[in-house]
Amino acid sequence: MHQTAISTADHFNGSDRGVREQWLPLFDSHGVDLVVCGHEHHYERSHPVRGAQANDALTPLPAATDTSTVDTTLGTVHLVIGGGGTSVPSNGLFFDPPAGRVITGVGPVGANGKRPAIYVPESAPWSAVRDRTHPYGFAAFDVDPGTRPGGPTTIAVTYYAVTGPYGELPAVNQVTLVRPRRDGRRWPDAATAGDAVAGQRQRSAWPQSGPATPYTAVPAGSSQQVSAYRPSGVLRVFSRYSAGRRSIT
Repeated sequence: MHQTAISTADHFNGSDRGVREQWLPLFDSHGVDLVVCGHEHHYERSHPVRGAQANDALTPLPAATDTSTVDTTLGTVHLVIGGGGTSVPSNGLFFDPPAGRVITGVGPVGANGKRPAIYVPESAPWSAVRDRTHPYGFAAFDVDPGTRPGGPTTIAVTYYAVTGPYGELPAVNQVTLVRPRRDGRRWPDAATAGDAVAGQRQRSAWPQSGPATPYTAVPAGSSQQVSAYRPSGVLRVFSRYSAGRRSIT
């Protein structure tokens, strides 16, 4: 998608509350693993997020903080890749320490004929990785659907900067997203990953969404499918080039 739910750039576009309010609850409900977006002209990645703070910005809540391997059964990772050739990069505008400003509306039409954006500030506990050094780059995605029922399936993401007069491509950041395949009864590591728990687990409630919906845990040895843990496929990616989620099996 083009607009972004996460940004720690100052004096640029910022995060969009409308995206947070309308889209993030859907990503939570449908188990989307990765959201790829632009709008901001830099590289930035969030921790897996699930739910939001009850504030004006609807600040996303991080569900884990490992920056190299992410269990996406815990939440959705947002990836900003906006350095594909812009003449106005925003990698030099990061708040330090990470913070953000969130557009929550627009004001009356001004003398220039435009409506000014209305922003609110926020802390950025969801911020995982930012590249303040390189204005240009791209990401490569290596998808591994796994080899055994119920085993892990992964997306390995590598962000390459484009530098120098001959276009050198140093690898700047790498992360692996992992989740269980849905064709098995239980992922062996699910309990330690935080997705399979005894009894019930509540989804993080969105402030505007009403009561949370519980997860039902699957007892050990049950014949139920792993989809009972979480309404998900294998790896689901939402990008600006697709109208919805994509299941990779």
